Amino acid sequence: MASSSIPLNNVEYLEREFKGQAGVSFAGIGDSCVLRMRMDNGSVASLMVPSGLITSYKAHMWHGSTVELLHTIVLENEDGGVVVVQGGISTDFECRSGDGVIWSPSTWVLHDVRGDAENSIEAGLSFILHPNFEELPN
Repeated sequence: MASSSIPLNNVEYLEREFKGQAGVSFAGIGDSCVLRMRMDNGSVASLMVPSGLITSYKAHMWHGSTVELLHTIVLENEDGGVVVVQGGISTDFECRSGDGVIWSPSTWVLHDVRGDAENSIEAGLSFILHPNFEELPN
């Protein structure tokens, strides 16, 4: 898992950490990092860290080409500071702490990428629990 002293969306760190992982690449966009997973058959999925937003999915079709099933619009101001992402898919968890505080995880950490570009690629994400969250219910 990423060290707390290294930004969780540091492209250079993630490239070193997952060097040699076939089909995986990283790109910076504003204060985020995009994990791109490309399969040998042409299918591609893109995931933003730390938001956990899935921003693109292109599926390999029976006729040999790909079709973009999920697309987002990314707007960046001229000085490269503010990035606005419109669209995508994200998880929507509602968690409750021991004292009744309701919260949702919004900062995701990429802790593992496994698989290969021929069969499948899986990205493992985790989040930091709310400070008042005691334990998961059974």
